[in-house]
Amino acid sequence: MHRGHGRHGLRPLRRTRRRQGADRADEAQRAGGHRAGHRHAGRCRDVPEGPVSLSPDLTDAPTPAETAAVLDSLVAFNAGQGFARERRPLAILLRGADGAVQGGLVGVTSWSWLYVDNLVVPEAARGQGLGARLMAMAEAEARARGCIGARLDTYSFQARGFYERLGYSVTGAIEDCPPGETRWSMAKRLDRA
Repeated sequence: MHRGHGRHGLRPLRRTRRRQGADRADEAQRAGGHRAGHRHAGRCRDVPEGPVSLSPDLTDAPTPAETAAVLDSLVAFNAGQGFARERRPLAILLRGADGAVQGGLVGVTSWSWLYVDNLVVPEAARGQGLGARLMAMAEAEARARGCIGARLDTYSFQARGFYERLGYSVTGAIEDCPPGETRWSMAKRLDRA
């Protein structure tokens, strides 16, 4: 725990005030002539008149309902921009002789893309082509669902070379995430393969 981070290792949030509406008439004009209290194109809710009273509440244990409330707000905003929520889970499970799941691929398809969240082949089963087979199966299912691409993240201590051999390219990197390592974002077009 770092000094000054409070008893739970988290820094308390400072209260901030968000500016409501435009401060000047020309700013309102540039924003499309809308004023507070009027319905904005692409938004799902009316903007209330006057200042909104919100207070940040930092927690490391949000309830499922609290997490859902934040997500619902983002989903409503995205839908207002023309991007309705369309998430469909995709999983390919590696089962042992006893039926227990020992690895596999877990992801979702959304907005015409496959998002690979996790891929793991048990160490004892590596070198048999299972990882490439799981990725090929996921990509085939994504194409069947109308996806045009696939994306994933991997780390410098994981499998960047594996994904590059499958045709994925690095689209971004975050150094020191975790410290001393690099997090790689990778993507592959499925509509051109």
